[in-house]
Order: sequence, then C-alpha cells, then structure tokens
Amino acid sequence: MTARADRDKNIMTKSDFLEYATKEENDAFVFAVAGLVCRIGHAAFKHPGGDKVLQDLHGRDATEHIEAAHRTDKHVYARLKAACVGKLVEKNCLVPQIDRELRELKRTLENEGLFNLSNTKGWFRTIEPLLLICGSVYYLQVCQPGWISFLIVSMVGALGYLRLLWWMHDATHHALFPDGRTTQMAVDVVSFVGFGSFVRQAFREHGIHHAFTNVMDHDWNEEFLHIFEVAPEHAGRFPKWLRGNGIGQCILWYGLAMPSFGINKYVASLKEACGRGWWWRPLLMMGRLVFVIRFGLTWNMLVLPLVAMFAIAFVGVLNHLHMPMVNSASGDQNQNFFNPRKAWGPTKNETTGNKIEDDIRRSWTYAMVAPTSSVGAGSTVYGYVSGGLNYHVEHHLFPCMVSTNLHKSHDRVRAFIDKHGLPYATDSFMGALSNTAMQLFDPSRVAQSPTPKNCNNVRPDNCYPRRTGKKHIVGTMN
Repeated sequence: MTARADRDKNIMTKSDFLEYATKEENDAFVFAVAGLVCRIGHAAFKHPGGDKVLQDLHGRDATEHIEAAHRTDKHVYARLKAACVGKLVEKNCLVPQIDRELRELKRTLENEGLFNLSNTKGWFRTIEPLLLICGSVYYLQVCQPGWISFLIVSMVGALGYLRLLWWMHDATHHALFPDGRTTQMAVDVVSFVGFGSFVRQAFREHGIHHAFTNVMDHDWNEEFLHIFEVAPEHAGRFPKWLRGNGIGQCILWYGLAMPSFGINKYVASLKEACGRGWWWRPLLMMGRLVFVIRFGLTWNMLVLPLVAMFAIAFVGVLNHLHMPMVNSASGDQNQNFFNPRKAWGPTKNETTGNKIEDDIRRSWTYAMVAPTSSVGAGSTVYGYVSGGLNYHVEHHLFPCMVSTNLHKSHDRVRAFIDKHGLPYATDSFMGALSNTAMQLFDPSRVAQSPTPKNCNNVRPDNCYPRRTGKKHIVGTMN
C-alpha cells in the first residue's frame, strides 16, 4: 500500500521523466508503460532477449514494445507494476502526435472487436489445418497414389503444416487466447504433435523482430545470418570464395540457409531444453521421432513440416530483406547530426533540422512502417498461403491483431499513413522476390529510409519502393 501511495504521489512531467532517466542511466533501465514509470536495476533482472533490449527502451515510452511481446502475460505486467516508481502527468506525453493518433485508431479497431480474444475461437482455428494434414497423411499412407497425386497431396499436407505455423504465430502474438499461460500450453502441444519439437522459444524471439524491425543489432545477428551480407554494414562477413557477383550468396541463402530453417529450430529447441534442465523434452522429441520412423510416417510428419518451416521463413524474408536496415539506437549518443542508418529516428542529441520530422522519425509508427513492405495485398491466394500477413505493414503496426482481421484495417491504416506523409510500401509477390534476390546479389545497395512529407491526405506518386543504380529508394518524397 505504501509503495502504491508513493508511486501515485510521484507525478512526473515529460521533462521530469527525461531528467530521471538521465540520472539513472548508469544504474537502471527507466521507461514508461501505459503512463507508469518503471525502473529496473541493471543487476536486478536478466531479460531473455538480452540486456540490449532494455537498453534500447531506456528513456522511452515502451507501451507498444511491451504489448507486442507480452500482451496477455499477466506476470510480466505484475513485475512492471512492482517496478513502478511514478506516473506520468499525461499518459501520452512522451510519444509524438503520430503515435497518439495511432493509439486512437487502435482503440477504434478494438471497439470493433478486431482485437478480441477467445479460447473457443483460438482452438477452433486449428481445425482447418488439422483437416488438411490428416487428410493428406491418410491418403498417402492408405492409398497408392501416382507421382502426380503424390505431389499434389504432399503440397496440401505442407500447406496444412504452414497454416498450423501461422496459427502458432498468431497465438504467440497474443492474438488468440486471453491468457498467456494458455497460449504457452497450446503452442507447446501443437508444436510437439505437429512438428516434433518445442518452437515456442523461436516465436518468443520473433517478438524482438517486432520491437526492433530491421535493426541489425537485434534483428539480423541471429543463427546463420551473421555469415551473409544483406546491407553495407555487413561487408566482409561473407566468405570470399563464394562472394563473386552475388550468385554464390543467393545459392547458399535459398539452397541451404532457408531450407535448414526448420532444422535450426529443432536444434534451438534442444539447446533451450538443455540450458533450462528440461530433460523430459529431448526424451519426448526422440520418442516422437522413433514413432514416426517406426510407422513409416517420415515423409508426412518429418519432411513436410520442414517444408512448411522453409515456406514461413521464405515469406518472412520477402517483407523485410530489401527494406531499409539500420544500426541500434544505443550507439554514439554524442553526435549532433542525423544519421538515417543509425537508428529509426534521431537520438536525443541528433536532429534533422525539422522538429516535426524529428518527432515522426522517433515514433513507433515510423519504426514499423519504414522497414516493412506488404506483399500481394489484396491477393486472396497469397493471403491464404501467407496466413493473412500479406498486409504486413498493418501487422507491424498492430502485431496483436489476429492476422485474419488485418485486411479490415487496411483502408484506415493507408489513410493514416498518407496523412502523415509516409509511404505504404507494397509489392507483388514476384516484385518482392526480385527485390530480395537483388539485395543478396548486391548487398552494397542502400535502402534509404523514407523522408516524411505532408501529403495533405493525397498519396504521392512516388511513395512506392523503387531502385536507382546502387541505391534502393524506398518511398522517398523529396
């Protein structure tokens, strides 16, 4: 009671908060969540995503970041309340106008039920992919299909596994079940039965991608990606004997790295189990593998899930690889000029020379829109295969919205982005495939961050991605 009373008495203005964050930066991480000021000591808590995650939230409003990763995790919000040391005099005082309007739009969409959670609907959505999987398994095991029938039915089975992965994606984005522990149990059960591993950790790491999209210190330094060159900052990482004109990198990327995505997740699941002392997980995984081999289900329950994992990695790459990438915000804080490849907006000592542009570049909205491209928006077929995430800009603005509702927000998101002079990057499937391949062929191509411009609610003609020479211009409107 005393702690809460002290918190309620400690009312902070924006300047008070920034002064307090500066004072504490050597001892603690200070950030705001839904109007509450939280202080977490450097030695008091070890974040699963690494200290750098909290470091890059220091001195900021982290409401959207926390919600994207922990919307239904009640224990996380309980921990944040325990770490609360004050309240902001105005809940939105730390965020720029563009983010305030985004929050208003989100509230409107919430009132329309687009963010609703339900245990019944959450489990009901597994029926369709399970029917595809079970039907293909039965046909391939019982019937004697010719090679054409075999290929078609195998594709249906792989599609079923892919749809199941999209279900797990929505679940771990806190878009299906109202309680985080139910989500954890559901994802563990489905991933073990369907894929023979526990991939919840992989989806948990996906939350970092949504908080720091295309920020290379967070988003592009995991697993095998460190050997690839995807941006000028990665120069020299790729083996010289395969560098050439980029053909070797493309072959390695599409022929080895992405097909091995599923195997990497199996290995990561084992490493997590060993690290946490969960001895029963490897035993269960081994038992399922023996069962699959013993009953001749290797193709249906081992190969096809790996194909689906390749497909989900392939779809994800199309939305981001060719878009602007930047370094972390927690770099040199002493420079006083704006470096568009340093962070998704000027840091406290940087400026573009225009306050309105500074505010937009510092916003959550800009950090989500600038590095993201929708692919095949409006396409029913690709929308089904990609789990509704063809509306990918909407997905990054509202990561906790179930993917089947994203298209319902498209027109309003487009109008909102246009109002603030930001481009809505979109491309066809073949266009996105071409752009990502070209980025691998020539990583020196620079994808420039879009320059905000007041469009007076009229979409500019040049707000879509285009390439000129070695510079990949994404929505610049100078």
